[in-house]
Amino acid sequence: MLISRAQQFCRTGALELALRWSVIDLTDAGIDGGEMEVLKGAATWWASPGFNMSVNVQKVWNRTGGFDGEADGVFFRLMVQTQ
Repeated sequence: MLISRAQQFCRTGALELALRWSVIDLTDAGIDGGEMEVLKGAATWWASPGFNMSVNVQKVWNRTGGFDGEADGVFFRLMVQTQ
């Protein structure tokens, strides 16, 4: 497993960083669903292959029929995996 190999070099675990941008057109079959854009960033610390902590931050923009909206989110996760 990649995480196990990374920990052989750094005994404090492995850090994983991610960034994503997505756009979707929600208009279909005469329904004006508008458009949505999402910018999302994440950081995950893998202490071991079965234990990690992560934080995800996202910004969402919506445009529908002349109305604009925005939303922000922050999500935390702690994962413990057993065999």
